[in-house]
Amino acid sequence: MPHKYIYDYNRYYDILVKIRNTYTDTKGAPIPGETGTAYFPPTDAPGIYYYYVVVTNTIVNAEGSISAAARSNIATITVEGPVIAKLKNRIAAGEAHTMAIKTDDSLWAWGLNTYGRLGDGTASQRTTPIKIMDDVAQVAAGNAHSAAIMNNNSLWTWGLNSYGRLGDGTTTQRTRPVKIMDNVLEVACGSTFSAAIKMDGSLWTWGQNTNGRLGDGTTTQRTNPVKIMDDVKQVSCGAAHAAAIKDDDSLWAWGLNTYGRLGDGTTTQRTRPVKIMDDVIAVACGYAHTIALKADGSLWAWGYNANGRLGDGSTSQRTTPVKIMDNASQI
Repeated sequence: MPHKYIYDYNRYYDILVKIRNTYTDTKGAPIPGETGTAYFPPTDAPGIYYYYVVVTNTIVNAEGSISAAARSNIATITVEGPVIAKLKNRIAAGEAHTMAIKTDDSLWAWGLNTYGRLGDGTASQRTTPIKIMDDVAQVAAGNAHSAAIMNNNSLWTWGLNSYGRLGDGTTTQRTRPVKIMDNVLEVACGSTFSAAIKMDGSLWTWGQNTNGRLGDGTTTQRTNPVKIMDDVKQVSCGAAHAAAIKDDDSLWAWGLNTYGRLGDGTTTQRTRPVKIMDDVIAVACGYAHTIALKADGSLWAWGYNANGRLGDGSTSQRTTPVKIMDNASQI
């Protein structure tokens, strides 16, 4: 269904609320936010539309109700799904480097700096944090590259660029951040590829595409972002696979599938997203395993299980999700 995202840049949390809006006219309703004003509905036709709306945690109470002030410009609003307090990615760790965003939104990095993965314009390792840039909202780290979303929703990347993992149309390493695209909500870095969700809910990927890890139906590397699917609200990247949650809370996965890391009951690689399960509110991809949090608080895991990394009491690989625990709050 048509949907729109509104973003309020609370520094630490996004509160995602699934709402149902009923419109009796075609004017649309203005909803103020720190980044501008959005108008609903996004079509000319009256009717019922569903949205995942990001609002500040100050106007959502413990029961998930939205204040009268927030409702003042909406014809009718009903909370339809769980209120999710999602911690923004204010810290990130790559293979051998670390990054953190301070309370003033400045980004700092340290560690190994081959290929310019720290973004300070050099290739010199840093044993203490060094400032990289200002006005940063989120950060992500890959094997030897990094990415950041600024407060204006622009996406920037730097570091090793083999396979085009930076998304700037080249394979040239960058020792300083280079702008890739605008209107970005979320970014994730795999070992040698990257993924981003735009504010319209579209998912884009780029970089190495061996085993179909980009999800575009091919195994061709991409040096520029390529659109994969719509209606996405969260994405996570592993070493050679990825997973995404859509607006209807369905979980989809693609890429390398050794050890059953995709969770579809096979070990067959997938070059396009395949549906895994429903009612998922959070997902995280490890090197060769995956975990997911369902709306009822149950935690599920699958894939490679050496050393008991799945937490199911065994070391047997799992090609389908297995329940690990209840009452989980976040992953």
